[in-house]
Amino acid sequence: MPVATPSVVQVVRSLLVVLLSISFSVTYAFAGTGTLTVSGTQLGVTSQYLGANEGSSQFNINDLVDLGINSYRMYGGMSRWEPTNDSSTYGSPTIAQIEANPGVINWAFWDNIMTNPPGGSDYSWSASTGIPPVSAATIIGQLNAHNITPIIVLRNRDNNGNPSWSPNPPVTTADWNEWWEHVFATVYWFNVRNSYVVDNWEVHNEPNNSGQGWGGTEAQYMTFIQ
Repeated sequence: MPVATPSVVQVVRSLLVVLLSISFSVTYAFAGTGTLTVSGTQLGVTSQYLGANEGSSQFNINDLVDLGINSYRMYGGMSRWEPTNDSSTYGSPTIAQIEANPGVINWAFWDNIMTNPPGGSDYSWSASTGIPPVSAATIIGQLNAHNITPIIVLRNRDNNGNPSWSPNPPVTTADWNEWWEHVFATVYWFNVRNSYVVDNWEVHNEPNNSGQGWGGTEAQYMTFIQ
């Protein structure tokens, strides 16, 4: 019988197969070798947290629970919890006085600002008509009850430049007394004067952006954190 002559198409296909085989062979020849180890133990905790940033006066703990939220970041600071100086004398009490006796702080002021909205509400600025603002104590208490980790942002000024009385940045001894006292009073009120669990803190929001409130340099910010 006559032998079939390969068509041009068949020849081209054969060449393509040969070229592809060579290509794969070359790629494989230059590939390195290594060992991939898979472990059931997770490294780090970042991926274990699903967070939310503060909402409004319509804060509802059930929304967070339903979404599986387990961390909640909220803005604190002087504009929210010390809109006016808690002391009649600027720079008083001093750091040394507070270290010797925390009772020199005006705790009546702090008890009111943290628990009695709208005097110290966290969300009065965004409250809708007919919806009462929510206090810091209520929010933190509900977060604690549902094992949601609170993250508090400490600020001397907010993005609207409030409160205007606060040092920005602190420079004088009196300035530092005020900032130190505010931070101490905030942490002490949550964790010592009361039994809330607030262990995670941030200092300011986007300090490299003056529109967010910080009025000093980067070097001053580092001192501010310390």
